[in-house]
Amino acid sequence: MYDDYFDIVAEQNQWCNEHGQIPQNEFINRWHDLNNRKIIRIMEQHCDFQNRMTARDQQILNQIDTVYTHIVKHSDKHDNCANPNLEDEAVLKKRYGKGIMRAPTTRSIRSEFFQMMMLMREYYNYHMNIPIRNIAGDKGTFLPGWDGLDPEYPRDAFEKNFEVSR
Repeated sequence: MYDDYFDIVAEQNQWCNEHGQIPQNEFINRWHDLNNRKIIRIMEQHCDFQNRMTARDQQILNQIDTVYTHIVKHSDKHDNCANPNLEDEAVLKKRYGKGIMRAPTTRSIRSEFFQMMMLMREYYNYHMNIPIRNIAGDKGTFLPGWDGLDPEYPRDAFEKNFEVSR
């Protein structure tokens, strides 16, 4: 039901657990393959998840609204208008002007998109009690092999070897 949303959260959490803080360019490049429909599905699934948690986060909802509005307005111009690759972005700017890559906030839509993806991960982690915060110190929070979603996965070798419950 939430597969696309969970995939995005898990991908970010696994990176933090293995490498520390998420580099924006690395993930922007990873997300060029997403398309408008999948991005909208991720947003919808996050909103459903947020409703299940019964704790609304207006900052995330505003971020989602910004990205969603941009996608709806420009979806006829590109398959991933929130995060096109650099070559496609150049073509879009040439054809439609530089404004096509701006959000109403005057930041680039790519920055708004990246911020939205980060906020959705933070919301999940907070409500699932996952201690990954996107800092260098996150590296090694969970043992290798963690799926990026399960808060009960062993955090250290002692727990894993002796199956000690927390």
